Amino acid sequence: MDKRRLSQWMLLAVVCLSFSIGESYAQKNDFGNLARYSKQNAALPKATKKDKRVIFMGNSITEGWVRTHPDFFKSNGYIGRGISGQTSYQFLLRFREDVINLTPALVVIMTSVLPAAAFKWRMEIKDVPQKIKSLNDRIEAYAKANKIPFVNYYKAMVDENQALNPQYTKDGVHPTGEGYDIMEPLIKRAIEKALYSLLM
Repeated sequence: MDKRRLSQWMLLAVVCLSFSIGESYAQKNDFGNLARYSKQNAALPKATKKDKRVIFMGNSITEGWVRTHPDFFKSNGYIGRGISGQTSYQFLLRFREDVINLTPALVVIMTSVLPAAAFKWRMEIKDVPQKIKSLNDRIEAYAKANKIPFVNYYKAMVDENQALNPQYTKDGVHPTGEGYDIMEPLIKRAIEKALYSLLM
């Protein structure tokens, strides 16, 4: 084995070891906040095929939805698993605990990014409206290409300035109850359509 090939293998080994150590550290220190819903998950009865369990996985927008409109979740049998401030890395870490192990028929992951003029806690991010629009276009194209349901909250909640309509927010990022009122029939219709397709 030549030196170049050996160094490549050594680099690969170091990368793999780093990922392994990083994952172990993250889980040991509960970076994904696996403990957050552990009691609620344990208390859930085992889902049957008839249950058609639906889980909402997300960040503060999902967590706020459950807190603001608990009846929407309760009356429809939806399960909220949102944790404020989380990113995709943390979703991945807790996806088995908060989704897969609960054997849902469907999982709802925030399918479009809500409009915003800026993020007050990350003011260094510029051109926020344009970036959100571009990201949503890519998400929608990916969903369409892979036959994944896409719910366009953005279109229903954006104002003429490409910001979140002030009728639906107090801080420009998170929906109020009135904002969730707009989102609920959109997602419910998509869920019902997806569940129906599972029966076909």
